[in-house]
Amino acid sequence: MEYRKLNHMTVHVGALKSGGGRSEQQMEMIAMANEFGVPHITPVHGQWLTIPTKLAGSQSARQINGLFKPHGKNVLAKANGNGGLDVYFVLVKQITIPKRPFLTSTFINKFESSWFELAKVNISKVGVGEMTAHECMADIGRHMARDVQARIASMHSPHNAPATIARKGKDNPLMDTGALYRAISWTEDFYD
Repeated sequence: MEYRKLNHMTVHVGALKSGGGRSEQQMEMIAMANEFGVPHITPVHGQWLTIPTKLAGSQSARQINGLFKPHGKNVLAKANGNGGLDVYFVLVKQITIPKRPFLTSTFINKFESSWFELAKVNISKVGVGEMTAHECMADIGRHMARDVQARIASMHSPHNAPATIARKGKDNPLMDTGALYRAISWTEDFYD
């Protein structure tokens, strides 16, 4: 009986959890934007995209009082009280998010080796009654999700833009707050 249940079960792995103040749908969008890249992102409202510096933190330009665009400079700054300016945002006309295929590369690297072998062992255990169909699929899902998280943590190419490195203080493209890493999970689905 348990063995036959496997014919009606699948495991899905991806950015399936909310995180960092973002919904599951937003985390999925972030994952797909990084997986496939997004060329030519341009402003929807206004002339400029505002790229935050470390000073801006997680605030938007509208949340910081006293910002202005100095003549001839593509930045939003604020007087610092010492006769100088502190730059909170760099203004650009367009950006591109490069492809960082963490899901695809994990699948390619793990499917035929570790995932296929794990599935064979687990299915054998289901066949002899050492494991339920649910336990089999849960074990596979956990392994897959951990492998995707390990890929996120280890991916260093393509590198972040210099402004992103300055803001984050590191060049780990898919790890900033850790929200994407923590959003990676698995689900088990049944179908007829």
